[in-house]
Amino acid sequence: WRRLLPPFSSNIQGVWARRSITASAIVGSPMISCHAPMGPWPVTDHLHYLDTSVVLAWLLEGSEVLAPLQGNRRVASSRLLWTEVARGLYRALQTGRLSAAATVAAQHRFARIATRVATIRLNELVLRRAEGPYPVLIRSLDAIHLASAELWLNAEFPAGEPERVSVWSFDNRMNQCAALLGFGTPCS
Repeated sequence: WRRLLPPFSSNIQGVWARRSITASAIVGSPMISCHAPMGPWPVTDHLHYLDTSVVLAWLLEGSEVLAPLQGNRRVASSRLLWTEVARGLYRALQTGRLSAAATVAAQHRFARIATRVATIRLNELVLRRAEGPYPVLIRSLDAIHLASAELWLNAEFPAGEPERVSVWSFDNRMNQCAALLGFGTPCS
């Protein structure tokens, strides 16, 4: 099956027209490097953080969960999203859930939506926060996603205000934890 598909990242690389936007936080170090399509960001005071579960549901099951975000450019996710989506699509191919052609089509659909998702880099600040305590037991990758959402919130709104961020996830524990942190959870 490997010969049927080019590497996942090469399917995406040429599609993106991106510019880098950097937000600074603690001691002026770059915390978030957002890659967004060229053009201005619309004025909005609400941020939408995507967990991999909603993106894979959209890609693999045809879920309409992302429809409310269409046209909204205040959408972000951890760099981890790209890796988890690639792994999820390859897993679907290897288990026979998707054909090679359907996998390539899903990769292209993801590449199109990915141009509208800001990328929160995995860096020492994100990883340190993910290593810390959370109000409920969550898995390591979910902790990285929530740490990314928290650091994005702090970069955009230094006073906090977690109600300005919605965490889009189908994972019950992640939604429970996000709600306890004050985030909106539209998929719970």
